[in-house]
Amino acid sequence: MVQRIQTLFILAAVVLLGLLFTLPIVSSMDSGVVHTVKLSHAITQGSGGFNITTPIAVLVAIIIAVHLVAVGLFRRRMVQVRLLVFALLLSLGLFGMFWLLWFLVHKATGGDTTFRIAFIFPIIIGILDYLAISNILKDERLVRSVDRIR
Repeated sequence: MVQRIQTLFILAAVVLLGLLFTLPIVSSMDSGVVHTVKLSHAITQGSGGFNITTPIAVLVAIIIAVHLVAVGLFRRRMVQVRLLVFALLLSLGLFGMFWLLWFLVHKATGGDTTFRIAFIFPIIIGILDYLAISNILKDERLVRSVDRIR
């Protein structure tokens, strides 16, 4: 399981998704005050109010769960491929939500809004998912070719 390269790609994607909870996504400068937006603010907000990053934090948690389930299904390669395609689509949706978050922060503060390094993590996760899918399909072709020889 861990010795397969696609499992390492999936686990690297999980690590990047976990880092999304700690790193800032967008920062804005408004009259000398720097405002940063993190997903951890959605978790630590105990007043019961709705935060703009709450749906994004839920989506990140869903993507982490899909990746961990995909790691566990290493014996069922085609199900693993389907789950990773679903995770790839979800990560592209996450990137779209990051753009929406940037737009809302820019609109609310009216200041200089900049991207942080965590903003590109969904694209990197999508690339890692694609690499994992291609390696899983390569393993599947190898297994089928060996079965044909027998």
